[in-house]
Amino acid sequence: MFADQVYLPNLRFLFLSHNRLMGSVLHKLSNASNLEALDAGRNGFSDNLSRSVIPQFPSMTVLSLRENSLSGHLPAQLCEMENLHLLDLFGNNLSGQIPPCVNNISFWKSKNEAGAVRRAWWLDKDASQTAGIIYFTSKNMFSPYKGDPLSWMTGLDLSSNRIDGLIPPEVGQLKGLRSLNLSNNFLRGSIPASLGDMDDLESLDLSHNDLSGEIPRELVRLHFISSFSVAFNNLSGVIPYEKQFSSFSRKSYEGNQGLCGLPLEIDCPADRQETREIGAGKDKSARLEDGMFYSFLAMSVGLGFWGFLGMLLLNRRWRMRYFNAIDGYFDTYVESFRTDGTHS
Repeated sequence: MFADQVYLPNLRFLFLSHNRLMGSVLHKLSNASNLEALDAGRNGFSDNLSRSVIPQFPSMTVLSLRENSLSGHLPAQLCEMENLHLLDLFGNNLSGQIPPCVNNISFWKSKNEAGAVRRAWWLDKDASQTAGIIYFTSKNMFSPYKGDPLSWMTGLDLSSNRIDGLIPPEVGQLKGLRSLNLSNNFLRGSIPASLGDMDDLESLDLSHNDLSGEIPRELVRLHFISSFSVAFNNLSGVIPYEKQFSSFSRKSYEGNQGLCGLPLEIDCPADRQETREIGAGKDKSARLEDGMFYSFLAMSVGLGFWGFLGMLLLNRRWRMRYFNAIDGYFDTYVESFRTDGTHS
């Protein structure tokens, strides 16, 4: 790969993706302190992030090490890259927990408060001709980003690793993040309600973990969300089927035996209880009405014809039941008469 150390202090971007490079990459770039973009995805790099000394890249905006053989825990040094737009560590062997210090990455917290986006390498026409394209997965699509689209895109992809523990509530402070993918890990515990504060979030994938509890109703505050999945976890309770969340299909929720409500064809226990109560109420009401009806018939004998007729005129439902009963008796009489005539 490289020599022991690479002394390139003016190096701004380095693209090495889609090769067969092996060994270590990060600590050998410790002297490239002005590096703004590193795409070394789809290689065979095997850095152990727990043992390697991660260099400080204060100007780093794009770091893609997807589909390598990285191992170890996520280092806190990543939180020192305050200008990160995209961090892609998909498809490695990383373990440990998500560091709560991710809320130190100021560009993810709020781009609006930071003012205008500074002139970066992707807005430099001469540089972008050489730099190529950054690929990133968002909304279930592996898409290219370059130029202006890259300047506003922000994302964190830690999917398909062995990360465990809880999702830190501090992640909810990343109001400028547009895409968050934590799928295919071993995350446990509940989904933090603070994720509902991620104002710019468009894509959220928490599928294939060990998350439990209910889906926080606070998530319906994600006004720009257009891709969402919590499939194959251990979630339970009522799905918040409202606002943007009414557009997601069953695939977003499948594999959670405890979830109920739309869009799943599973009634919630409260709905079933309400249905039983309504049915029981109807049965009780019907029995009460039957009793009143037959009491009315008995009373009408004492009141005479005019009292009987008046009661029928006052109650339309009883009037219909009375005439239906008369029709029934008449039909029975006619059928009996026909039967007798046939036998004779």
